[in-house]
Amino acid sequence: MFVIGVFILVILLALVFSIPVAFFVIIGSGSAADIISALTTPSMVLTLLVIQDLILILTPYFIYFRNKALTWVELGLSSMSLKDAVNRVGLGLVAGIGYAAVILAVTKLINYSGTGSVPGGQLNNLTDYILLIIGGSIVAPISEEFFFRGVAFGGVKKWLENRGFKDSFVLSLAFSSIFFAAVHGYDIFGTTVVLIAGIIFAFLYYKTGSLLSPMIAHAFYNGVLITTDYMHFK
Repeated sequence: MFVIGVFILVILLALVFSIPVAFFVIIGSGSAADIISALTTPSMVLTLLVIQDLILILTPYFIYFRNKALTWVELGLSSMSLKDAVNRVGLGLVAGIGYAAVILAVTKLINYSGTGSVPGGQLNNLTDYILLIIGGSIVAPISEEFFFRGVAFGGVKKWLENRGFKDSFVLSLAFSSIFFAAVHGYDIFGTTVVLIAGIIFAFLYYKTGSLLSPMIAHAFYNGVLITTDYMHFK
């Protein structure tokens, strides 16, 4: 129950710190369409991402790391040889770009035009594109992999193993991936896409014992989709 409580706390903190920012944006907006437009500008998306992702990192740090319940090495943040780094980066590149290519092919095949395959935001110019790349390919991959793969998968797996659960891998994989998909708030297709992405990233983390591969995969997956959207809107 303590573990679940931590994740509930993270969600509540994200809402507490994000809602005031969104509220001030809403005050200056008119219709519902204007509000949605104001909340999905690249600058606002990046602002909310930074707030929420700082919470994803700082909350586990003060609860788990300061009292040694988790260590940086257990999390997969440790030094590595150049060979290992190159291999893990390469694996992340293949996984991220490969999955993005599959999603692009599927969305074209089914003529999908909903939300959920890429971080939201308007792409009206190069500045918008750069802001979304910073948010989607730098800020989000680092903080979300730290939290959802490092803490929600690795930390929960350790917690389950310490309590004698035999299926700790399956349970932690399911928990972290479902949680990852649920908090994105996309439609059914988008939620499924993110769920599968969470499973892929978790396998990368589990197999390499490092957060580097899933961070790279996450970064290039988002980057390919954001770039594709930008090229489409140009």
